Amino acid sequence: MGIRSTHLPYDIQDCLYALVGQYVSATSPWTNWQAIRGWPESDILSAESKNYIYILDAQQAGTFGHQGGKSRNIWEVVIGFWVTRDKGGADEMAIWVGQMFDKFQNPQEIHTKQFTVTLGTTTYTNTTLTAMGIAIRDIRGPSSEMGENLKEFRREMILTLIA
Repeated sequence: MGIRSTHLPYDIQDCLYALVGQYVSATSPWTNWQAIRGWPESDILSAESKNYIYILDAQQAGTFGHQGGKSRNIWEVVIGFWVTRDKGGADEMAIWVGQMFDKFQNPQEIHTKQFTVTLGTTTYTNTTLTAMGIAIRDIRGPSSEMGENLKEFRREMILTLIA
């Protein structure tokens, strides 16, 4: 298992960032989106010409244990989409949120999609969520969120993971 028990929230975020980054960097028409860690500040939004998929910090939501083995944690991670009217607006948002939602609902796709991630000083090449010790348990959303102004559109979904 690649994720480190002493860095779980950060390693989970890094793995999801690398996974989503693999989609947006390699797969057309995702190339007009950019994956970022954390909340996109307004100076980043105004400086870039792409739409954003942001991955917030993992939050522990519970523990999953069984007799005779080490318990695992249940985590929740918000993945959000932020687009402005001049970069596609609500229609662009609906298309990409639906596509990403579909990918996370399909275990055969999301648990076998390969990506490269560096955790600490170790780089894992062509790894998967399963190989890193992460399993998608559930997905909720997408929900609409209020943007900074009326020309911005945001949607968020919450992934529930076991790691």
